[in-house]
Amino acid sequence: YFVVEGEAEELRDGEVARTLRAGDSFGEVTYVTRKSQPGTVRARTPLVLHVAPEAEVAEVLTTDRPLEGRLQ
Repeated sequence: YFVVEGEAEELRDGEVARTLRAGDSFGEVTYVTRKSQPGTVRARTPLVLHVAPEAEVAEVLTTDRPLEGRLQ
Protein backbone atom coordinates (compact mmCIF):
# COMPACT_ATOMS: atom_id res chain seq x y z
CA TYR A 1 0.00 0.00 0.00
CA PHE A 2 1.16 3.53 -0.78
CA VAL A 3 -0.17 6.56 1.07
CA VAL A 4 -1.39 9.11 -1.46
CA GLU A 5 -3.07 11.52 0.98
CA GLY A 6 -3.49 11.67 4.74
CA GLU A 7 -1.64 10.25 7.73
CA ALA A 8 -1.55 6.88 9.42
CA GLU A 9 0.35 5.32 12.30
CA GLU A 10 2.17 2.01 12.31
CA LEU A 11 1.78 0.41 15.73
CA ARG A 12 4.04 -2.26 17.22
CA ASP A 13 3.25 -3.67 20.63
CA GLY A 14 0.60 -0.96 21.01
CA GLU A 15 3.11 1.89 20.54
CA VAL A 16 3.47 4.19 17.54
CA ALA A 17 6.55 3.01 15.64
CA ARG A 18 6.27 5.52 12.80
CA THR A 19 3.93 7.96 11.15
CA LEU A 20 3.05 7.33 7.51
CA ARG A 21 2.46 10.26 5.17
CA ALA A 22 2.05 10.80 1.42
CA GLY A 23 4.72 8.81 -0.40
CA ASP A 24 5.22 6.25 2.39
CA SER A 25 4.37 2.59 1.96
CA PHE A 26 3.53 -0.40 4.12
CA GLY A 27 2.86 -4.09 3.60
CA GLU A 28 5.74 -4.71 1.22
CA VAL A 29 7.58 -7.09 3.57
CA THR A 30 4.49 -9.28 3.82
CA TYR A 31 4.26 -9.32 0.03
CA VAL A 32 7.88 -10.44 -0.39
CA THR A 33 8.02 -12.98 2.44
CA ARG A 34 4.38 -14.15 2.21
CA LYS A 35 4.37 -14.15 6.02
CA SER A 36 2.22 -12.01 8.25
CA GLN A 37 4.14 -9.29 10.07
CA PRO A 38 3.38 -8.09 13.58
CA GLY A 39 1.93 -4.63 13.73
CA THR A 40 -1.10 -2.59 12.87
CA VAL A 41 -1.62 0.44 10.67
CA ARG A 42 -4.37 2.84 11.69
CA ALA A 43 -5.53 6.05 10.06
CA ARG A 44 -4.95 9.34 11.87
CA THR A 45 -6.78 11.28 9.16
CA PRO A 46 -8.90 10.27 6.18
CA LEU A 47 -6.64 8.34 3.79
CA VAL A 48 -6.29 7.82 0.10
CA LEU A 49 -4.23 4.69 -0.58
CA HIS A 50 -2.87 3.20 -3.76
CA VAL A 51 -3.11 -0.57 -3.62
CA ALA A 52 -0.35 -1.82 -5.87
CA PRO A 53 -1.35 -4.81 -8.00
CA GLU A 54 0.88 -7.84 -7.51
CA ALA A 55 2.32 -7.50 -11.03
CA GLU A 56 3.31 -3.89 -10.32
CA VAL A 57 5.15 -4.84 -7.12
CA ALA A 58 6.88 -7.74 -8.87
CA GLU A 59 8.04 -5.42 -11.67
CA VAL A 60 9.52 -2.93 -9.21
CA LEU A 61 11.33 -5.71 -7.35
CA THR A 62 12.80 -7.19 -10.54
CA THR A 63 14.15 -3.80 -11.59
CA ASP A 64 15.38 -2.74 -8.13
CA ARG A 65 17.40 -5.62 -6.69
CA PRO A 66 18.78 -3.57 -3.76
CA LEU A 67 15.19 -2.86 -2.67
CA GLU A 68 14.30 -6.55 -2.90
CA GLY A 69 17.27 -7.43 -0.69
CA ARG A 70 16.30 -4.87 1.95
CA LEU A 71 12.77 -6.26 2.14
CA GLN A 72 13.78 -9.88 2.68
